Amino acid sequence: MAKYRVIENDALFITSVQQKTNGANGSDYWEIHFKTIKTREDYHTYADPSMNNWQYWQQIIDIAQHKGVVVSHVKIKDEDKHLINADAEKMRVEYIVSKEELADRLAEYWDQLDAEQGGFQKFYTVTK
Repeated sequence: MAKYRVIENDALFITSVQQKTNGANGSDYWEIHFKTIKTREDYHTYADPSMNNWQYWQQIIDIAQHKGVVVSHVKIKDEDKHLINADAEKMRVEYIVSKEELADRLAEYWDQLDAEQGGFQKFYTVTK
């Protein structure tokens, strides 16, 4: 069994959920996109109604289509592909609000974070 890294000290919010169709067998599945709140990194995962974990994901997908959803205790399955482990037995839904309210709160938080980090930029050059 593979050991997955848990994203610690950061939560993620769902940026989109998209229903798709598998070209090989015609079955439907969902692609779910996330962004970490502190580091603003993008991740994704897939949920399939034929899998055992669907009962958990179905609730999250239903809510995320209309509300802003924040989750924590997420495990990374593949670092290079930014793929989240869909077997999310320990993942927790932390926060559900309107998408507008979540966007406002995130913008406020990021503005504050940028302002705090900006004060130190005179001492070094930021590289990525």
